[in-house]
Amino acid sequence: MSVAALGAIYLGFLFEGATVLFFTASAEYFEGYIEERARRTVEKLSKFMPDKAKNPSLMGAEKQVT
Repeated sequence: MSVAALGAIYLGFLFEGATVLFFTASAEYFEGYIEERARRTVEKLSKFMPDKAKNPSLMGAEKQVT
């Protein structure tokens, strides 16, 4: 995107170049924000996961899985 902004500035379209840079910076900010929020949500959900689980087989026996 910076190449597009530099090209727009080179051609004399300053507003368009600034707009491209603004939208690129905004998108990267929101991407980081959403990524951090998703990371925190997954960490909260992982606290509810059990340490061990039972794995039933077709023969009726259960096996502990860690």
